[in-house]
Amino acid sequence: MATLVKARSLWLATTPIDMRCGIDRLTLLVQDVFDVPWQGGAAFVFRNRAGSRIKILHWDDHGAWLCQRRLHHGKFHWPTVKQKAWPLTQQQYAWLVLGVDWLRLQAVAVELLATIQHQSIEAASYIDTIQAQAKQLNEKELKIQALILEIARLKRLKFAQKAETYHGKSLESLEETIDTDIAAAETALGQLIAAEVSVSVSDDPKRQPKRRVLPNHLVREQVRHAPVSEHCLDCGEALRFIRDEITEQLDYQPATFKVIEHIRPQYSCPRCETVVSEPMPAQIIDKGVPGPGLLAQILIAKYAEHCPLTRQRVIYQRSGVDIAVSTMAQ
Repeated sequence: MATLVKARSLWLATTPIDMRCGIDRLTLLVQDVFDVPWQGGAAFVFRNRAGSRIKILHWDDHGAWLCQRRLHHGKFHWPTVKQKAWPLTQQQYAWLVLGVDWLRLQAVAVELLATIQHQSIEAASYIDTIQAQAKQLNEKELKIQALILEIARLKRLKFAQKAETYHGKSLESLEETIDTDIAAAETALGQLIAAEVSVSVSDDPKRQPKRRVLPNHLVREQVRHAPVSEHCLDCGEALRFIRDEITEQLDYQPATFKVIEHIRPQYSCPRCETVVSEPMPAQIIDKGVPGPGLLAQILIAKYAEHCPLTRQRVIYQRSGVDIAVSTMAQ
């Protein structure tokens, strides 16, 4: 149906109609109610109250014809406006006939267009900024090269071979002038390089050094450094407390071994002649010496930290405990 209508102008009737109306009734409705031109290839789209059916009334050079379309699922999307006739484009008409929410698509398209225009403006401003910075860098580079050449020329005049140097009073005046020019050129070159470095560092906030805050879950151990006396050493007046100046320092306490002794008191019954005691709690290795913490440390060091057993043995020996590699491997 979207390809059948080749109208010069498309109009959308915003109010629903009785779908039993034919060509004559709809023609009278267009002529009496709608204040739009209808002769010469105009087409009008009507709908029912449910929005599931539409009728298209079209005038061509040979007469008028009427067609109808119904959706099996969903409904046709209609704008909510005060005008009784709403102009349509061919693309909007194609979306309308297919049951597409063309109003939402149009709003999304407008939003995307505004976003693209805003981004293009920002990109243009970025390009202008980059071009200006590139021009400044080029000018600074040319100035640096000129100053370097000037310093080299002046040094050549001062420290050249005797056959190429000046003599007499002109030599003394020339040396004073050369020394002054060299000092001025070196000063200008140093200021230019320092300004360029400071600008590059200040423009990049990521290069600014910043000390990280120590995590809050770490155990804090306080060491107080109080004055020797609570009175002023100069006048003897009692000191008044202001505040505590806290300086945090990260320290490390190496892992330590400990021995857990399981004590099970044993009692005897004189009448039954039996011995009563509590059994040992469940162990990961029956009758084994290593506890769960040591086993976890060996496994994590080997598989998570990729520390071989031979190196672990050396580490444990520094704490005074010698564990054979074969024992750890079992």
